[in-house]
Amino acid sequence: MGGSTTTGGSTTTMGGSTSTDGSTTTTALTSTSGSTTTGGLTTTTTTGGSTTGASTTAGRPTAATTTTTTAAPPPVVVLVAALEETFVEELTDRESPEFMALEKRVVQVYDIIYKAEFGLLFIRSFVIEFRPFVTPTRADNTEAEVGIEFNRTASSDEIPEAEAVVQTLVEAVSNPNNTFNLTVAAETIKFVERDNTSVTAVSTTATAISAANTSTIPTTTTSQTTTTTAEAVTIRQMTFRSAGETFTSDLLNPSSAAFQSRASLIKSTLEPFYQTTFLSFRSLTLVSFSNGSIINNADLRFASTSVPSETQIGNTLISAASGITTFNIDTSSITVDGTQVSGGVSQKISLITASFLVLLSWLLSSQQ
Repeated sequence: MGGSTTTGGSTTTMGGSTSTDGSTTTTALTSTSGSTTTGGLTTTTTTGGSTTGASTTAGRPTAATTTTTTAAPPPVVVLVAALEETFVEELTDRESPEFMALEKRVVQVYDIIYKAEFGLLFIRSFVIEFRPFVTPTRADNTEAEVGIEFNRTASSDEIPEAEAVVQTLVEAVSNPNNTFNLTVAAETIKFVERDNTSVTAVSTTATAISAANTSTIPTTTTSQTTTTTAEAVTIRQMTFRSAGETFTSDLLNPSSAAFQSRASLIKSTLEPFYQTTFLSFRSLTLVSFSNGSIINNADLRFASTSVPSETQIGNTLISAASGITTFNIDTSSITVDGTQVSGGVSQKISLITASFLVLLSWLLSSQQ
């Protein structure tokens, strides 16, 4: 083949060529960009003895391959804690400057604490949510829900228990010599769940586009799919009366300072008793107050895999009552899901005592 061959707008000048069985061999090249395909074979163009174009394959389809890999979820312990930070509505928007600024401070403090304690086992901390939190002294604090992620390659025995994760944070923020730029209320720290976190599935797809005379370099696309698995929770409704305490109308309004202050007081006082008694306990929330001295109505949440009975829930409150002085608990008034679970023992004792006094009185009078 003599003369020149035009490919993609460029000219290759051939000093001579021979053709055998449909193949073309170039014996001299002056300049070109790209490559020339003749008779189903591709000649790689060179300039000054070096290769300047990429070889391609023509006339042979390339099969597309797809590989999907689903990564196992990393071990994560989720904690909640109250921050001495004024809650503002902007903290519900992850894109707001207020959210991002507080998120940065929280992550910095948590990373320092857990990196120091667990070293290479600890991977990162991340903020899940900010929401309002009230205390007896303030009604505008912020509660932070934070995930503590550990190394997915570690064995289950190496991953710390949730209680150890909680205690690490409690001890760190309780240290009077800490220099953190964040104040965390140690008494409010608790874990919500473990290994119940978002799972990221990574799919890698390699795709080759084939055509009779065209070849394309395979491209790799990586996509992330986030799946959130919610823990099944069972709610128990508990009611008890605070005898001798005065009911006021603002306790009917959940937005009032009186309601929020009392709700926070009862919550922070009772939750530790239920956390200690039941590993499946998740939270206690005051939903309403009503008149009758003060009648307190609360929802208790437990993991559905292990829900205590009405009697067990009521007896926990009875056991706690004697050590609580900040509000009154009438142990004869406790009901759980409408079932009376207290007062039986005290009523029997009162009956026995009364019978004994009557008998003693009769014996004394008969001796006179």
